[in-house]
Amino acid sequence: MYTPHTAEDIQKMLERLGLESIEELFQYIPKEVRLDVDAWDFPEGKSEGEALKLLRAIGEKNRKLTTFIGLGVYDHEIPSAVWALAGKAEFVTSYTPYQAEASQGMLQAIFEYQSMICEITGMDVANASVYDGATALAEAMIMAVGEKRKYRVAVSEGLNPLYREVLSTYANAIGIEIIWLPLKDGRTDFSRSTDGEVSAFIMQQPNFLGFLEDTEAFRSTKDTAGALGVVSIHPILNSVLRKPSEYGADIVCGEGQSLGIPLSSGGPNLGFMAATKKLTRKLPGRIVGATTDEDGRTAYVLTLQAREQHIRREKASSNICTNQALNALAATIYIALLGPHGLREVAHACINNTHYLADRLKEVGVEVYSPAPFLMEFPVRIPKDRSELLKARLLSAGFTPPVELAKFAMCSAGDQDLSDMYLLCCTEKRTKAEIDAFVEVWREIYE
Repeated sequence: MYTPHTAEDIQKMLERLGLESIEELFQYIPKEVRLDVDAWDFPEGKSEGEALKLLRAIGEKNRKLTTFIGLGVYDHEIPSAVWALAGKAEFVTSYTPYQAEASQGMLQAIFEYQSMICEITGMDVANASVYDGATALAEAMIMAVGEKRKYRVAVSEGLNPLYREVLSTYANAIGIEIIWLPLKDGRTDFSRSTDGEVSAFIMQQPNFLGFLEDTEAFRSTKDTAGALGVVSIHPILNSVLRKPSEYGADIVCGEGQSLGIPLSSGGPNLGFMAATKKLTRKLPGRIVGATTDEDGRTAYVLTLQAREQHIRREKASSNICTNQALNALAATIYIALLGPHGLREVAHACINNTHYLADRLKEVGVEVYSPAPFLMEFPVRIPKDRSELLKARLLSAGFTPPVELAKFAMCSAGDQDLSDMYLLCCTEKRTKAEIDAFVEVWREIYE
């Protein structure tokens, strides 16, 4: 334990506050919500070497499992150069560089990141990143409502259920009504009436179950309604799909964790956002622009800051007041290393591995739910009388057991019962030997 304040420090602070004791300082906090530090059973202090030895011993108890789970965060290969560069001392504490003249290097890196996100999405402008894919989508919803001034949006039930919860939280706080569009045969049913005008139609491509959405139905529906189109994408898979700009998207966002960021037990992640030029002033967070200085040299600045809290306060475009600069830098390095061809190679490897896994599971009698084309994820049905034994056997064999879709709040497939379904994922990182070994465990249960 590190104690930053000495007894002398504490006494000086109390004197400055005109207090006699720490207890007097905290008297306004109810005792029932305060921790009784005196009752804690702290171990004896250890030296640095002893503490490291203890932590290593604890870490060695962890099991390294091979995962076939996606659910919005993916186990991709990360080139060594990504974090060798992003981990350099001048970057590891990177933050929004308010003093532009002293931060040209970081501003240039962010400008390159924004340019790459525009290329990936086909949009005109991107921001300097936000917290994660869920908040990016929620901010996109707010952008659409602010532009159209209609407090209703139509949202596909094919969205990641965790994203749907975040959308619902944001919408409830500011009075936005969400019309949920159900799935039919694994894809969003855009024929569902919204019973009135909406600001935007929102979908995920591919959707949470891994299936490809009907982009022309999306375009036709949103154009007929005079609404904006908001699409959440997987940036790597998008390299082999139509760019959202080609089917009428006005705002494109997503989770950038796949772009060189490790799983890290749940975070931090990277939310990317891009939009048409018309919506530039409604984008939340930071935007880095390129200009020239008085000598004609290229210079980078934070631009359009009149949208932000430190100028407009409660009238700002968003409560997002920072960006994921270090993760955005890692994503920039990852994209630069792979390039368009490399991203497509990764996407094809993911798709090939996933379909190989699905075909092998079918061979041993597993029911693969596939009413529509899928890329990197797909649901399987596991009878309840086999599920617990299968999970135990997979864990024993060194694999992460699949997660039951019913455990996710708001998770449904419209016309399909998901109560005994599990979502599987296969990235380019999985080898044929790993896939075969994974399937062999299923074979033992099914035969």
